[in-house]
Amino acid sequence: MKNPRVGEIYFLISLFVFSLIYYFRDISPLSRNIGSKYYFLIIFIGLIVIIGFQVIKNVILILRERSSKNSEDKGITFLSRDGLIKLVSNRMVFVILSLLILIYFIPILGFFTSSFLFLVAVLLRFNIKKKNAIVISAIYSVSIYFIFEILLSISFPKGILF
Repeated sequence: MKNPRVGEIYFLISLFVFSLIYYFRDISPLSRNIGSKYYFLIIFIGLIVIIGFQVIKNVILILRERSSKNSEDKGITFLSRDGLIKLVSNRMVFVILSLLILIYFIPILGFFTSSFLFLVAVLLRFNIKKKNAIVISAIYSVSIYFIFEILLSISFPKGILF
């Protein structure tokens, strides 16, 4: 039986990595409004402290549960090589890694191109036919463009392509 605490540790670590990337990519370069920059820094530090406590608590609970067992666990642990391979092949991890790649490429390719490629990749990973994935992604991108850029006059980050 899988331990739900292991999944929570993975989620907390991915939340930490996402927050770290967001802070240093989007918040840290802000130079106009120093007050808001420090506000986000305080929230970021609080988030790191809470995530750290939760990870430590879960690791301690996992170690206690394993030490209390008399029999040896022959299952895959999250620290083993097989556990890491299984984790990478997991769909949730694929989506998280894809989101991190999306965040990185938005300033380079632009929001619409990056989100189109992200959605195609995720739909293909979830076994949607290639043609359908491209059509769904195109409809999504055109809809978001029309709603936000045309109707609401809200601009998204522009890149090299669009």
